[in-house]
Amino acid sequence: MTHLSAEEKALFSSQPTAKMMHEHMLANGRYIKEGDKEATAAVVAAREAAQAKQAGAASDVELSSAGKSLQADAAKAPEAQAASAVSDVQFLGEGASRKLRFTSAEAVHQALKDGYVELNGQQFYLSDDMKRVLTAKDKAMQKLRQGIMNANMLREQAVMAQRQGESMQKSAQAQSRIMETAMRIMKGRKVSTADEKELAQASPDLYKIAKSMGAIEQHKLTRKQKEEDDKISAQHDEDREWEQSPSAIPDAKVDPVPEYSVDVDMPESGGVDIEA
Repeated sequence: MTHLSAEEKALFSSQPTAKMMHEHMLANGRYIKEGDKEATAAVVAAREAAQAKQAGAASDVELSSAGKSLQADAAKAPEAQAASAVSDVQFLGEGASRKLRFTSAEAVHQALKDGYVELNGQQFYLSDDMKRVLTAKDKAMQKLRQGIMNANMLREQAVMAQRQGESMQKSAQAQSRIMETAMRIMKGRKVSTADEKELAQASPDLYKIAKSMGAIEQHKLTRKQKEEDDKISAQHDEDREWEQSPSAIPDAKVDPVPEYSVDVDMPESGGVDIEA
């Protein structure tokens, strides 16, 4: 109720029912961060236990399926995180050449935060020098990967822009051809069946007008004009074939992004058994 004034809070608290609700919220209210399954499970369990106690069955508390599910998820979460962290860290080599390899940035950051890694039932603490090496190599690896991904993205965007330009060129050429066909029909010139069909599909009204006007002019065509019309129709067939063909622009050439991998020298000794 932080949005209420002092006077409004006083008036609210003076009402019998509202006062009881307010006191109940202050005494029993709990704030749970969104996504915190462990806290949610604890509140659900506590609430059901209290309800069972009030009913006289405190010794036979039975959680609901939702409560059990939340508790199970909360219990599994730390184990899953730990398993993931362990799988991203491994030993390489033996003796003086032994190294620790991290295969994820998350594992490196967790190790730097904890100051150690757990492997084979032991904790291996990181020296200040090892932390500095890990930090520097992590930054370099992430910079390398990000640089390659950025370059690949720019290449792909360039190819996309070229293909969009090609598509616009094809569309503009088709529109221009349709208008040319309409003008030729109006003048009584000969057009191919494909050109006539294309105009009729694109603009039925314009096609009707062109045919009506062209009927008067058809008898005036010369043999030379008919030969020219045949050449134009043949060129239009070629243009349509190109417009309907897949883009000739090849896919962008992208470089493979290397897998995350950071190594750090590990002394032969230094492992501490984890207490059970």
